[in-house]
Amino acid sequence: MNQLKSYLYTSRLRTLPLSISCVINAGAIAYYLDAFSISIFFFSLLTVLLLQVISNFSNDIGDFEHGTDDDTRIGPKRALQSGMLSPSNIKLAIKILFTACIISGIVLLTIAHIFIYQKILFFSLGLISIWAANNYTSGNVSYGYKMLGDVAVFIFFGILGVTGCLFLFIHTINNASLFVAIGLGLLTVAVLHLNNLRDLYADKEHNKITLAVKLGHENSKIYFLLLVLFGIIFWGSYVFTQNLTNLFSYLYYLGFLPILFVLISFFKIKKNEDYDKLLKPLAISIFVTSVLFFLSQIF
Repeated sequence: MNQLKSYLYTSRLRTLPLSISCVINAGAIAYYLDAFSISIFFFSLLTVLLLQVISNFSNDIGDFEHGTDDDTRIGPKRALQSGMLSPSNIKLAIKILFTACIISGIVLLTIAHIFIYQKILFFSLGLISIWAANNYTSGNVSYGYKMLGDVAVFIFFGILGVTGCLFLFIHTINNASLFVAIGLGLLTVAVLHLNNLRDLYADKEHNKITLAVKLGHENSKIYFLLLVLFGIIFWGSYVFTQNLTNLFSYLYYLGFLPILFVLISFFKIKKNEDYDKLLKPLAISIFVTSVLFFLSQIF
Protein backbone atom coordinates (compact mmCIF):
# COMPACT_ATOMS: atom_id res chain seq x y z
CA MET A 1 0.00 0.00 0.00
CA ASN A 2 1.61 3.29 -1.10
CA GLN A 3 1.59 6.36 1.14
CA LEU A 4 -1.37 8.04 -0.57
CA LYS A 5 -3.50 4.95 -0.03
CA SER A 6 -2.30 4.89 3.58
CA TYR A 7 -3.51 8.45 4.13
CA LEU A 8 -6.86 7.64 2.51
CA TYR A 9 -7.14 4.54 4.68
CA THR A 10 -6.42 6.58 7.81
CA SER A 11 -9.08 9.09 6.75
CA ARG A 12 -11.63 6.27 7.27
CA LEU A 13 -13.78 7.15 4.29
CA ARG A 14 -16.64 5.03 5.60
CA THR A 15 -17.16 7.51 8.47
CA LEU A 16 -17.53 10.56 6.22
CA PRO A 17 -21.13 10.10 4.93
CA LEU A 18 -22.43 10.02 8.50
CA SER A 19 -20.45 13.10 9.50
CA ILE A 20 -21.98 15.28 6.77
CA SER A 21 -25.55 14.22 7.60
CA CYS A 22 -25.96 17.25 9.87
CA VAL A 23 -25.22 19.59 6.96
CA ILE A 24 -27.57 17.70 4.63
CA ASN A 25 -30.39 18.02 7.16
CA ALA A 26 -29.69 21.70 7.77
CA GLY A 27 -29.66 22.30 4.01
CA ALA A 28 -32.97 20.45 3.68
CA ILE A 29 -34.70 22.68 6.22
CA ALA A 30 -33.14 25.77 4.63
CA TYR A 31 -34.55 24.68 1.27
CA TYR A 32 -38.00 24.25 2.80
CA LEU A 33 -37.71 27.78 4.24
CA ASP A 34 -36.62 29.11 0.83
CA ALA A 35 -33.21 30.13 2.18
CA PHE A 36 -30.92 27.54 0.58
CA SER A 37 -27.49 28.64 -0.68
CA ILE A 38 -25.31 26.24 -2.65
CA SER A 39 -22.11 28.04 -1.62
CA ILE A 40 -22.92 27.88 2.10
CA PHE A 41 -23.96 24.25 1.67
CA PHE A 42 -20.71 23.35 -0.11
CA PHE A 43 -18.34 25.02 2.35
CA SER A 44 -20.31 23.66 5.31
CA LEU A 45 -19.86 20.17 3.87
CA LEU A 46 -16.16 20.77 3.27
CA THR A 47 -15.57 22.13 6.78
CA VAL A 48 -17.39 19.25 8.47
CA LEU A 49 -15.56 16.69 6.32
CA LEU A 50 -12.20 18.18 7.31
CA LEU A 51 -13.21 18.14 10.98
CA GLN A 52 -14.11 14.46 10.73
CA VAL A 53 -10.83 13.55 9.02
CA ILE A 54 -8.90 15.50 11.68
CA SER A 55 -10.74 13.49 14.31
CA ASN A 56 -9.94 10.22 12.52
CA PHE A 57 -6.23 10.98 12.23
CA SER A 58 -6.07 12.20 15.81
CA ASN A 59 -7.97 9.13 17.03
CA ASP A 60 -5.44 6.89 15.30
CA ILE A 61 -2.46 8.48 17.01
CA GLY A 62 -4.30 8.92 20.33
CA ASP A 63 -5.27 5.27 20.72
CA PHE A 64 -1.79 4.23 19.58
CA GLU A 65 -0.12 6.40 22.23
CA HIS A 66 -2.48 5.08 24.91
CA GLY A 67 -1.66 1.51 23.91
CA THR A 68 -5.29 0.76 23.10
CA ASP A 69 -4.49 -0.34 19.55
CA ASP A 70 -2.69 -3.66 19.91
CA ASP A 71 -3.00 -7.17 18.51
CA THR A 72 -6.25 -7.68 20.42
CA ARG A 73 -8.06 -4.92 18.49
CA ILE A 74 -11.31 -6.18 16.94
CA GLY A 75 -12.12 -3.47 14.40
CA PRO A 76 -10.22 -2.39 11.27
CA LYS A 77 -6.46 -2.08 11.64
CA ARG A 78 -5.12 1.39 12.34
CA ALA A 79 -2.36 3.09 10.35
CA LEU A 80 0.13 3.40 13.22
CA GLN A 81 -0.76 0.00 14.64
CA SER A 82 -0.01 -1.70 11.32
CA GLY A 83 2.99 0.49 10.44
CA MET A 84 1.41 2.08 7.35
CA LEU A 85 2.27 5.56 8.63
CA SER A 86 4.57 6.99 11.26
CA PRO A 87 3.57 9.38 14.08
CA SER A 88 5.34 12.21 12.24
CA ASN A 89 3.27 11.44 9.11
CA ILE A 90 0.05 11.62 11.13
CA LYS A 91 1.01 14.84 12.92
CA LEU A 92 1.96 16.55 9.65
CA ALA A 93 -1.34 15.48 8.09
CA ILE A 94 -3.25 16.92 11.07
CA LYS A 95 -1.46 20.27 10.69
CA ILE A 96 -2.35 20.42 6.99
CA LEU A 97 -5.95 19.44 7.68
CA PHE A 98 -6.15 22.01 10.47
CA THR A 99 -5.00 24.75 8.10
CA ALA A 100 -7.44 23.64 5.38
CA CYS A 101 -10.29 23.54 7.91
CA ILE A 102 -9.53 27.07 9.13
CA ILE A 103 -9.47 28.38 5.54
CA SER A 104 -12.71 26.61 4.66
CA GLY A 105 -14.36 27.96 7.82
CA ILE A 106 -13.22 31.52 7.08
CA VAL A 107 -14.58 31.31 3.54
CA LEU A 108 -17.86 29.95 4.91
CA LEU A 109 -18.23 32.82 7.37
CA THR A 110 -17.23 35.35 4.71
CA ILE A 111 -20.04 34.34 2.36
CA ALA A 112 -22.61 33.94 5.17
CA HIS A 113 -24.68 37.12 5.52
CA ILE A 114 -24.54 37.38 9.30
CA PHE A 115 -23.41 40.16 11.65
CA ILE A 116 -19.73 40.52 12.50
CA TYR A 117 -20.26 39.51 16.13
CA GLN A 118 -22.01 36.36 14.89
CA LYS A 119 -19.08 35.61 12.60
CA ILE A 120 -16.74 35.92 15.58
CA LEU A 121 -18.98 33.60 17.62
CA PHE A 122 -19.07 31.01 14.85
CA PHE A 123 -15.31 31.27 14.32
CA SER A 124 -14.84 30.60 18.04
CA LEU A 125 -17.20 27.61 17.82
CA GLY A 126 -15.18 26.41 14.84
CA LEU A 127 -11.95 26.54 16.85
CA ILE A 128 -13.65 24.63 19.67
CA SER A 129 -14.82 22.04 17.13
CA ILE A 130 -11.27 21.61 15.83
CA TRP A 131 -9.99 21.27 19.38
CA ALA A 132 -12.67 18.67 20.11
CA ALA A 133 -11.84 16.75 16.92
CA ASN A 134 -8.14 16.74 17.80
CA ASN A 135 -8.51 15.81 21.47
CA TYR A 136 -11.04 12.99 21.40
CA THR A 137 -8.41 10.37 22.26
CA SER A 138 -5.23 12.40 21.79
CA GLY A 139 -3.35 14.80 24.06
CA ASN A 140 -3.61 15.34 27.80
CA VAL A 141 -7.40 15.78 27.77
CA SER A 142 -8.40 12.66 25.77
CA TYR A 143 -12.04 13.17 26.73
CA GLY A 144 -13.03 10.04 24.81
CA TYR A 145 -11.28 8.10 27.57
CA LYS A 146 -13.32 9.91 30.22
CA MET A 147 -16.86 8.96 29.22
CA LEU A 148 -17.50 12.23 27.34
CA GLY A 149 -17.49 10.96 23.76
CA ASP A 150 -21.26 10.52 23.60
CA VAL A 151 -21.89 14.08 24.78
CA ALA A 152 -19.42 15.54 22.28
CA VAL A 153 -20.90 13.62 19.34
CA PHE A 154 -24.45 14.63 20.32
CA ILE A 155 -23.48 18.30 20.49
CA PHE A 156 -21.21 18.62 17.46
CA PHE A 157 -22.99 16.26 15.03
CA GLY A 158 -26.49 16.86 16.36
CA ILE A 159 -27.42 20.11 18.07
CA LEU A 160 -24.61 22.36 16.86
CA GLY A 161 -24.21 20.57 13.53
CA VAL A 162 -27.84 21.03 12.45
CA THR A 163 -28.98 24.23 14.16
CA GLY A 164 -25.63 25.98 13.75
CA CYS A 165 -25.38 25.20 10.06
CA LEU A 166 -29.02 26.17 9.54
CA PHE A 167 -28.36 29.52 11.21
CA LEU A 168 -25.86 30.33 8.45
CA PHE A 169 -28.69 29.89 5.94
CA ILE A 170 -31.60 31.59 7.71
CA HIS A 171 -29.79 33.88 10.24
CA THR A 172 -31.99 32.86 13.16
CA ILE A 173 -32.70 29.88 15.42
CA ASN A 174 -35.40 27.60 14.08
CA ASN A 175 -37.10 25.75 16.95
CA ALA A 176 -38.53 23.01 14.71
CA SER A 177 -35.01 22.07 13.58
CA LEU A 178 -34.30 20.90 17.14
CA PHE A 179 -36.42 17.81 16.46
CA VAL A 180 -34.07 16.89 13.61
CA ALA A 181 -30.95 17.93 15.55
CA ILE A 182 -31.86 15.83 18.59
CA GLY A 183 -32.95 12.86 16.49
CA LEU A 184 -29.84 12.86 14.32
CA GLY A 185 -27.64 13.48 17.36
CA LEU A 186 -29.06 10.47 19.21
CA LEU A 187 -28.67 8.19 16.19
CA THR A 188 -25.09 9.35 15.62
CA VAL A 189 -24.33 8.63 19.28
CA ALA A 190 -25.84 5.17 18.67
CA VAL A 191 -23.15 4.56 16.04
CA LEU A 192 -20.42 5.60 18.47
CA HIS A 193 -21.93 3.48 21.23
CA LEU A 194 -22.12 0.47 18.94
CA ASN A 195 -18.41 0.93 18.24
CA ASN A 196 -17.68 1.23 21.97
CA LEU A 197 -19.84 -1.79 22.75
CA ARG A 198 -17.76 -3.80 20.28
CA ASP A 199 -14.58 -2.67 22.07
CA LEU A 200 -16.03 -2.84 25.60
CA TYR A 201 -13.70 -5.46 27.06
CA ALA A 202 -10.57 -4.20 25.29
CA ASP A 203 -11.30 -0.61 26.34
CA LYS A 204 -11.86 -1.70 29.93
CA GLU A 205 -8.54 -3.52 29.92
CA HIS A 206 -6.76 -0.39 28.62
CA ASN A 207 -8.55 1.94 31.05
CA LYS A 208 -10.51 3.66 28.29
CA ILE A 209 -13.67 4.57 30.18
CA THR A 210 -16.49 4.88 27.67
CA LEU A 211 -20.16 4.91 28.58
CA ALA A 212 -20.32 1.29 27.38
CA VAL A 213 -17.62 0.36 29.90
CA LYS A 214 -19.39 2.28 32.67
CA LEU A 215 -22.83 0.78 31.95
CA GLY A 216 -21.69 -2.77 31.31
CA HIS A 217 -22.86 -5.04 28.51
CA GLU A 218 -26.53 -5.53 29.39
CA ASN A 219 -27.27 -1.90 30.32
CA SER A 220 -25.41 -0.79 27.19
CA LYS A 221 -27.86 -2.78 25.09
CA ILE A 222 -30.78 -0.94 26.71
CA TYR A 223 -28.99 2.38 26.17
CA PHE A 224 -28.53 1.56 22.47
CA LEU A 225 -32.21 0.67 22.16
CA LEU A 226 -33.24 4.01 23.70
CA LEU A 227 -30.85 5.97 21.49
CA VAL A 228 -32.29 4.45 18.32
CA LEU A 229 -35.96 4.62 19.31
CA PHE A 230 -35.86 8.19 20.62
CA GLY A 231 -33.68 9.21 17.66
CA ILE A 232 -36.37 8.00 15.27
CA ILE A 233 -39.17 9.55 17.35
CA PHE A 234 -37.58 13.01 17.48
CA TRP A 235 -36.49 13.05 13.83
CA GLY A 236 -39.82 11.66 12.71
CA SER A 237 -41.69 14.33 14.68
CA TYR A 238 -40.28 17.16 12.57
CA VAL A 239 -42.80 16.62 9.78
CA PHE A 240 -45.63 17.59 12.14
CA THR A 241 -44.11 21.05 12.63
CA GLN A 242 -44.54 21.91 8.96
CA ASN A 243 -47.50 24.09 7.94
CA LEU A 244 -48.22 22.17 4.75
CA THR A 245 -47.48 18.50 4.28
CA ASN A 246 -47.98 15.95 1.54
CA LEU A 247 -46.94 12.36 1.09
CA PHE A 248 -43.43 13.44 0.04
CA SER A 249 -43.00 15.08 3.46
CA TYR A 250 -42.92 11.57 4.95
CA LEU A 251 -40.43 10.23 2.40
CA TYR A 252 -37.59 10.10 4.92
CA TYR A 253 -39.60 7.66 7.05
CA LEU A 254 -38.43 5.00 4.59
CA GLY A 255 -34.92 5.48 5.96
CA PHE A 256 -36.08 4.43 9.41
CA LEU A 257 -36.85 0.92 8.17
CA PRO A 258 -33.22 -0.25 7.72
CA ILE A 259 -32.37 1.45 11.04
CA LEU A 260 -35.03 -0.66 12.74
CA PHE A 261 -33.67 -3.72 10.93
CA VAL A 262 -30.24 -2.96 12.42
CA LEU A 263 -31.89 -2.70 15.84
CA ILE A 264 -33.52 -6.13 15.41
CA SER A 265 -30.19 -7.62 14.28
CA PHE A 266 -28.48 -6.00 17.25
CA PHE A 267 -30.42 -8.08 19.76
CA LYS A 268 -29.55 -11.29 17.91
CA ILE A 269 -25.81 -10.81 18.37
CA LYS A 270 -24.07 -13.09 20.85
CA LYS A 271 -20.43 -11.95 20.64
CA ASN A 272 -19.23 -8.37 21.08
CA GLU A 273 -16.94 -8.48 18.04
CA ASP A 274 -19.99 -9.10 15.84
CA TYR A 275 -21.30 -5.61 16.61
CA ASP A 276 -18.74 -4.43 14.08
CA LYS A 277 -20.92 -5.90 11.31
CA LEU A 278 -23.71 -3.45 12.16
CA LEU A 279 -21.61 -0.27 12.19
CA LYS A 280 -21.57 0.28 8.44
CA PRO A 281 -25.27 -0.56 7.86
CA LEU A 282 -26.34 1.79 10.67
CA ALA A 283 -24.13 4.66 9.51
CA ILE A 284 -25.23 4.28 5.88
CA SER A 285 -28.89 4.04 6.93
CA ILE A 286 -28.63 7.35 8.80
CA PHE A 287 -26.96 8.97 5.79
CA VAL A 288 -29.63 7.62 3.41
CA THR A 289 -32.33 8.91 5.76
CA SER A 290 -30.67 12.33 5.61
CA VAL A 291 -30.72 12.29 1.81
CA LEU A 292 -34.37 11.22 1.82
CA PHE A 293 -35.10 14.02 4.28
CA PHE A 294 -33.54 16.50 1.86
CA LEU A 295 -35.69 15.17 -0.95
CA SER A 296 -38.78 15.33 1.27
CA GLN A 297 -38.21 19.05 1.78
CA ILE A 298 -37.75 19.73 -1.94
CA PHE A 299 -41.14 18.30 -2.84
